[in-house]
Parts: sequence; C-alpha cells; structure tokens
Amino acid sequence: MKRKRICALTAAVLSNLAMPITCWAAESPYLATEYCYYGGEPFAEINFLAVGAGIGNEDKWLVNKATYTLGKDLVSATVKGAAYWTDIIAPNAENTTPWQIFITTNNSQNAYAASYSLKSDGETAISQSYRYDTFYLRNQLKEGAVMTPLTYEDAEKNVLPEGSYAFSNVVIGKNFGAKRDGADDGWWVDAETALPTNEQAADFVGTIRHELGHALGITCVKTRKKNGSVFEYYINPNITDKLSWTLHLQDQNGTPAKAGMKIVDSDDGTGQNVFVVGKTVDANGSGYAYFVGEHVKEALDGAKFFGRSALPVVGWERRGRVFGGPICKPLV
Repeated sequence: MKRKRICALTAAVLSNLAMPITCWAAESPYLATEYCYYGGEPFAEINFLAVGAGIGNEDKWLVNKATYTLGKDLVSATVKGAAYWTDIIAPNAENTTPWQIFITTNNSQNAYAASYSLKSDGETAISQSYRYDTFYLRNQLKEGAVMTPLTYEDAEKNVLPEGSYAFSNVVIGKNFGAKRDGADDGWWVDAETALPTNEQAADFVGTIRHELGHALGITCVKTRKKNGSVFEYYINPNITDKLSWTLHLQDQNGTPAKAGMKIVDSDDGTGQNVFVVGKTVDANGSGYAYFVGEHVKEALDGAKFFGRSALPVVGWERRGRVFGGPICKPLV
C-alpha cells in the first residue's frame, strides 16, 4: 500500500479563497496534491500524477499515465487557474466533498480536459460503468449530491467499489510555445494579466482556466462511428439531461441539438435530422453553432452576435490543414 502524506494548515490560512498546499511524497503516485479552499473548506482537490503513474490499470485507464514531470511553477499556476473557477462557483456551491481533478501529462503539443461520470455496483468492470446520460459533477456542485472519492488504489482494480463517481481529467502537453527566458517548457506563467505578456510562449494559466471550463461541462458530448475510411460524428445518443450544455446548442440554421443527431459540415446536408456546423465561417456567422438559453438572453441584455441572442460556438477543430472532429467550443 502506497502512503499519502497529509498537509495541515492553520485556520487563518484556510480562510483564504484558494491557498495551494503542496505534498511532495516520493512514495505516492502523485507528484503533488493541492487544494483550493473557500470559506475554510476544500472546494477542489487537484492531484498531479508522477511520471509513469496513471489512474486505473492496463484494462482501462481512467486517467492516462503521465509522460513527463510538470515543473513546480506549472503546478502552482494550475492551482491559480483552478482558483478562478473557485471564485465563481464556490460561493453558491453545495458540494460536501471536494471536486476531484487529476492532472496528467503527455508529449503532444496540446492541452485538453473533460469530466467523467461513473456509477459502479461493485461488480461491473470499470469500462462498463460510464454514464453518458447525466453529468455527476454538476449534481455534486449544484445539488450537493454525494460522490464517492476516486482513489488510486481502488482504480488499480478492474472494479470500483459501489458508488457514484465524478472526476475531472486535465492533460497538459509539452513544447507548446517558444523556449524563452521565463517560460517553462514553452508555457508562460502569468496569473495577473488577462492576456499573455510574452506572445511567443503559450499562456498557461489562461489555458488551465479554459480547459477547466470544458471539465465543468462546456463541451459538446459526442460519439463517432467509422464509415469505410472516414469517421461520422453524432451527438451522444445517451444524453437525456435537459440541462446538458450540448442540448442547449443550435446549429447554423437554428436547429436544436438532439441526442443521436448526426453532426455534418455545411456542405454535407441540411434538415431536421442533422446538426449542421461549418468547417469554415463567414462574416454573417454562418458556420458557427450557437449556445442558447433563457439565462444567455438575460446576460446579453439585448446584445446579439450575428443577429442572434446566442453565443457563437466554433464547430470543428483544425490541425494544420486537416480538420479533426467537431468540438463545439465557445468562441467568446
């Protein structure tokens, strides 16, 4: 059994909004464990995986193994990025246990994040325990639903103990920006400005804020099927939660997103049975998907984007000259 160190702070320190605690434990699978506090209580628990450590096992990795060691400056900056969401969400949050976030690394020139919902009966394999029809993290933060903490030791087994699990996974790539003085592996660490102060290095804190936004549900839940030599993309057919971010999307023609609907490019068809988002956009806003809702209109207070009371959403990810799958991420 691997030991995990516990850090203690005084009550005065715990009263801060987001005070990092770093536990450097050689015998732990974690490079560090840090917390964001609000009102003296831990709001988020951030576990940084050590090189070679992952959450799960060879049959199913819940969080992939880390490939390189994240520098201490980047560990600290990750907590600062999480503090941004702590400040926004924690004052009205109902969770009684911390939001679990696992940080891992890979060698790609990218960063991404997602959250996962699992329900285990204590007998079914982890790979069969995923839930796509609901979003447990929202239930935990907004409704106070009690989630079972995911532990490294439990995940090593092929079956999790009985319970409901909600956790986020952030993957941090490397060689993302220029190797400049003051930059850590191409990442520029500056939490005090809205825009990066070194244009040749990537804004790390801003990236963490962005990716944690996806982990909090700002993402299009989709699936894909192979048709010959190409992939076809669909809005996940298992979504039933009417509060899902995905189901608050409309395509470029104003067609509401529905579970199971095929996602196509502008040139691939129109109609009520497909969700049309363009790989390219024009000055009229054609090509975007749009996020809609009562509170969107309230926040916009009469303002519009491309003539719509909605937020424009980028539909497809471009990797060089090649388009990847649809991502549906906010433009603003």
